[in-house]
Amino acid sequence: MSSAWRDGWELASFIVTALGLPFAILFFAWEQRKERDNEEEEGYQLLSNAYNDFLKVVLAHPDLHLRTNEPLPDQARNSASA
Repeated sequence: MSSAWRDGWELASFIVTALGLPFAILFFAWEQRKERDNEEEEGYQLLSNAYNDFLKVVLAHPDLHLRTNEPLPDQARNSASA
């Protein structure tokens, strides 16, 4: 009887090793990828929030001329005299 139990446990350990270990490795890799994707998404979200804040400043202060490619009049005079 003990030989049958031992053989049963040995078979169960082989099944766990053959099926459980690859599953655990795949699950670990999937979790790591999901975590990297979340970190990347968080980075994009922070960048998007910072850009939205910048646009609010640009729209709130048109006197800064941040929406034009032309230099400010004072800068044009200073660069010409240099």
